[in-house]
Amino acid sequence: MALAALTWIAAMGARLIDLQVLRCDEMRAAAADQQERQVSVDARRGLIYDREGRELAMSIEVDSMYADQATIEDPGRAAAALAPALGLSAPERSELARKLTGSKQFVWVRRKIDPGLRDRVAALGIKGIGFTPEHRRFYPHGDLASHVLGFVGMDNQGMEGIERLFDAQIRGADGKLFALRDARGKRFQNIVRREPSPGHGIVLTLDATIQHLAQRALRRAMKTTGASAGCVLVMQPASGDVLALANEPTFNPNRPGESSADNRRNRAVTDGYEPGSTFKVVTMAAALEENLVRPTELFDCQNGSIRVGRQLIRDHKSFSLLTATEILERSSNVGAIKIGLRLPGQTFHDYMTRFGFGARTGIQLPGEIRGLVRAPREWSGVSQATLSFGQELSATPLQVLTAINAVANDGVLQPPRLVLRELDGAGQPLDETPPAAPRRVISSATAATLRRMMQTVVDTGTAVAARMPGYSVAGKTGTAQKIGQDRTYEAGLFMASFAGFVPASRPALTMLVVLDEPAGSLFHGGDIAAPVFREIALPALRYLGVPPEPDHLRDGEEDQLEGQIDEATLLASERARGWQPPRPRRAGAEKPRRERKEDAPEDAVEIEPPAPLPAPASVIAGSQVLLPDLGGHSLRDAVRYLSRIGLSARLSDQQGVVIAQQPEAGATLASGSEVMLYLGRPEERQVTPPASAGS
Repeated sequence: MALAALTWIAAMGARLIDLQVLRCDEMRAAAADQQERQVSVDARRGLIYDREGRELAMSIEVDSMYADQATIEDPGRAAAALAPALGLSAPERSELARKLTGSKQFVWVRRKIDPGLRDRVAALGIKGIGFTPEHRRFYPHGDLASHVLGFVGMDNQGMEGIERLFDAQIRGADGKLFALRDARGKRFQNIVRREPSPGHGIVLTLDATIQHLAQRALRRAMKTTGASAGCVLVMQPASGDVLALANEPTFNPNRPGESSADNRRNRAVTDGYEPGSTFKVVTMAAALEENLVRPTELFDCQNGSIRVGRQLIRDHKSFSLLTATEILERSSNVGAIKIGLRLPGQTFHDYMTRFGFGARTGIQLPGEIRGLVRAPREWSGVSQATLSFGQELSATPLQVLTAINAVANDGVLQPPRLVLRELDGAGQPLDETPPAAPRRVISSATAATLRRMMQTVVDTGTAVAARMPGYSVAGKTGTAQKIGQDRTYEAGLFMASFAGFVPASRPALTMLVVLDEPAGSLFHGGDIAAPVFREIALPALRYLGVPPEPDHLRDGEEDQLEGQIDEATLLASERARGWQPPRPRRAGAEKPRRERKEDAPEDAVEIEPPAPLPAPASVIAGSQVLLPDLGGHSLRDAVRYLSRIGLSARLSDQQGVVIAQQPEAGATLASGSEVMLYLGRPEERQVTPPASAGS
């Protein structure tokens, strides 16, 4: 008995030494895996605003579904029960069964699901299936500025655009939750090790109204011309602020997986093209600055053709004698060549680089390319001639507009800016992003002369379609032939463009319109790009409050101006009536004093607060949703609530509270249906939708 006892004690001692000493780390890890669970608490991404404080990107809270493999008793039966709710095919159901098999305490089943699906799965009561809250990125205006904003992946990581470039600031810091589990796998204690920190907000230079005008006009032009792609850029001359950046084709960042990589490409900064005749502005600027040409000097344009070396270069029309101003006005290649050849090669190259060609602009967007400007030692015998009218170099649309912007800005090149300021997690402004250092590229006198010459292009030249009532316009058209797959210029393939600024005497806006491969008989920039400029610029000027020029306002045109603002500024309805949207409040600034009721004027309207929204579970019955009254609630609250009950939102505006909805309150909708929300000031709240409902 003593020997047996000693043997047992020795065996137990050896086992304890093995477990507690030799395999201590292994056993401790196994115990932690069985008893403990560390959960990452999703941080809320910061909001992205336009320059007027209107939300372009926000985050809403949704549920994600996970499985505890160790708790699921029969993975096959659980997968079969989940398959109808998740809409899985037979192979997908088998894959789900394999995912549910194992001993892991946490595996994702489906992330960021709709509330209706969450309720249907929860009703199944499957042991081992749980839900955890996450944040899903939501873009309330669909494809508005989608190429600037980018989108966010499933793991809350920015994938493109501002979301990607500023991901570290916008993303925030996830929290950590330490959970203890009992022998049955149930959580009985939570210890928060780190609270999640919300991400910083970003205020962009974009104006959502002007962005909308640009996208709408570009989309119309694409349909009219049959172009394969297009781009519109709008800037402020003095600051370099980008007010609009539109590309077609476009995509919806709420559903990026439904679009191709080609549609998501930001052509304004990633695609190079030969600018064609818009580059004649740079050629003329260099010659004027070097005192090699006068605006009134006559040139023999040789009836529309010139031979340079072995190459015969033709004009689009036959011209004989033209002044330098008329060469720009009528876009003569022969005249541009004769002016360009007066410049020493290195001097011409220096002006190209001085205007920003061949270098990135520094815009706060990923993927910007440098373009291509070859050194004079790499030029052929005809290079300087073809460069004079915009061939043998590659530039992005943003580079072209930045160069034109320098002429509008009195000869000072102001690099483009897209981010105004950053906001901390509490929404308070941090240091404002200053504009990049400007640099003078031509003298003020040269810029003034060039602006007057460019105005003739619109008044009587190739861009008369850009003329508009009440404002002088200056610009330059371009119709560049494209290079095909055999690296030669292909007949019938063109890039039509127009770059200009308005008013010509005191520019408030500069703009570039580019249409790629237009189909049909109209393909010149003056015919198809210049009208797009007019369609955007006229309502944009009225929206910004730029007064008309009396010298350019003819009898009867006042009504035409008013008609433009009423028809075109769909998103500016509040501002057009004199209401200014709120801006983010600076740190330390006092809140506006709330007026006492007795101080209010006699005719003041007392605004009734909105009715509380019912609990989501009380309005959801299976796949049907009873729509409550959203009137009076803010845009964010209304959108979040609709998402929670499995509905989507379409907006009439970008600011204000819900003043009407379609369908009306009390309607029964299928899960996934769309609700039209009409936004405005609280006092405009009404029971029935506006007259424009359904438009």
